[in-house]
Amino acid sequence: MKIKASSGGTWILLVFVVVGCLLMCGGIAVAISFAVGSRNYVEIPATITDITVSRDSDGDTHYYVTVDYEYNGVQYTDIPTGFWVTGMYEGQVINIFCHKDNPTQLQDKTFWIMIPCVLFGMGVLFTLVSAFPLHKKLVQNRGSRYALKHGEVLHCKITDVKVDISYRVNGHPVNNIAYCVPLNEENAMYESLPFSRKYSVAVGSTVKLYRDRNNHANYYVDLNTIEPPTFPQDNEDVITDTERQNESENNVNVEQNDNILTNKKENKKGKKNKKQTNDSNDDSSPEIMEWNS
Repeated sequence: MKIKASSGGTWILLVFVVVGCLLMCGGIAVAISFAVGSRNYVEIPATITDITVSRDSDGDTHYYVTVDYEYNGVQYTDIPTGFWVTGMYEGQVINIFCHKDNPTQLQDKTFWIMIPCVLFGMGVLFTLVSAFPLHKKLVQNRGSRYALKHGEVLHCKITDVKVDISYRVNGHPVNNIAYCVPLNEENAMYESLPFSRKYSVAVGSTVKLYRDRNNHANYYVDLNTIEPPTFPQDNEDVITDTERQNESENNVNVEQNDNILTNKKENKKGKKNKKQTNDSNDDSSPEIMEWNS
């Protein structure tokens, strides 16, 4: 049965890169929108007249700030700003942005700066976290394809099979990675691409390794050439060296216990046979007859 390399981790990294790029584009678009919209606002001084503090049912604190200001010769009083900044106090003179066509509509320049920066920063974070691992995987896959097509062929021995913890589904790992050593190069070790845990790969089996002659970092472990062949199994557990050693020790212990029971039975049977032999000898011994003269 053919084993296909898992590409789940690659798709996740690709999704992260796409989401990161979208967030960065969104941040840039919002910044441009705010820059265009800010042309309709004019910066003017205003005096804080009142700061009201209230708490909602969840215990969260809210601040309501009102200001007085003058625009185009018109005095505006007790106009809510719609925002609050730490350090504000009544009587303080602050700069606000007033809409040219609707003077009661106020805006804080901090809002125009913060939202685009947050979106763009999250996009950069998503992209950086996923782009480098994705690039590494793509380079590795490219090298594997080249080695498979143009590389030398070596026979390797599977030395270990480990769980791939880099990719999980619902918190559970779903892939394994096999590690092998060339038969004529014991100091070199190569790992296969992640494959589904529904396949069992026996330690000690041999596989073909395709390796770039000029760059040994480019290689491909072909698990479909494994001898003995792999097979799907109902349970998704793979027997590792440790489990195999524990199973072997358990078998030895069971065999020792069986030998002890067998020896006890044989000793008991021997004693019984010996007793029966002694009784038989007693019954067959000649009787001594006494004659009276």
